[in-house]
Amino acid sequence: MKGLLVFALASVCVLHWAGCGKPVDCTSAVVKVAYWPDRQMNGRQVTVTDKATVDELARFFPKMGQGRTSWFACFCITAATVDFTDADGMVHSVHVGGLGSHDHWSEGRGNWPLSSEFVGYVTTLLEYAPSAP
Repeated sequence: MKGLLVFALASVCVLHWAGCGKPVDCTSAVVKVAYWPDRQMNGRQVTVTDKATVDELARFFPKMGQGRTSWFACFCITAATVDFTDADGMVHSVHVGGLGSHDHWSEGRGNWPLSSEFVGYVTTLLEYAPSAP
């Protein structure tokens, strides 16, 4: 009986962590920076419409938009927000947390590790984006 209970609990955890649904195919993304290691980037944003660049940016957030949840979610200050728009016009917002670490992301239902390459990638996007008037 105890073994069956452990198996059932493990199955629920696997289903809970696995998420659901199909991958989101995004057509554009808006990156908004609030707190960045390079403080000159604070308050900047860039809109990305090139499909290859949108796909590359989305790779930092696996299983985004699939209803994924976890038992661990903490309050954090949002350093950046990325709003992806799919072909149906639905917006999938991802929040990057941390005031210096920028090491996790969330859609509001759990925190997930973020590649250390994200900050450099977004900094490059911001550097080459036309300045807002």
